[in-house]
This record gives sequence, C-alpha cells and structure tokens, in this order.
Amino acid sequence: DDDGPEDTSFDWAPRVDLELESKSDKELMDQLINTVEAGKWKQGKDSQLAKLLAKRGLLAAANDESFQRLSCNSGGVTKEQALEWMSRSEIFQQYEQTVRAKWSESTFQ
Repeated sequence: DDDGPEDTSFDWAPRVDLELESKSDKELMDQLINTVEAGKWKQGKDSQLAKLLAKRGLLAAANDESFQRLSCNSGGVTKEQALEWMSRSEIFQQYEQTVRAKWSESTFQ
C-alpha cells in the first residue's frame, strides 16, 4: 500500500532543545567553549546553545541577591550590567568572550 512520497525531512530543533535543556549550565558552557576552540561552530545548533546560555545566565543573575538590589535601586538593569554579572560568575565568566568570537560586536552594544 503506497501512501505517496515519504517525507524524509525531520526537524532536529526540538531534539536539540531537549538535549541542551537536560544539561547543567557548566556542561553547556564547557560545550560552547570546546566548540568555539575546536573551530566546529555550526550556526543553527551552536547559536541555539549560545542563546540558551544567555537565557540561563540572565536567570542566574536575576536570582542573585546583589543583582536584585542593583535592579531595585536603579529601577532596572542594562544588558551591559547583566553581562558584567555573568563575567564575574564562576560558571558564565567566559560566555561573553566566547560568543564575541562568533557573533558581531553589535550584538553586545
């Protein structure tokens, strides 16, 4: 019984999302650093990894008491302040430097 042409396309994004979501922040940072250092950056998958790490870094900053005080005292925070917090974080400290190697400077301004 032929149901017509078989659709061989497959959207890997949900699978990649699940794979990445299941890893710790440290595991993801190590993966990002290793990918960039090895020169094996794949635009779709690795951009997803970088975006997930940015999200997790911002969530970690939002949970930090000193960052919360800064936000309350100044009526919010800037992207620069969030990246500064990440650069002082034990886990996310190499994030900005690592992604700058792959993304244009304008992304961070």
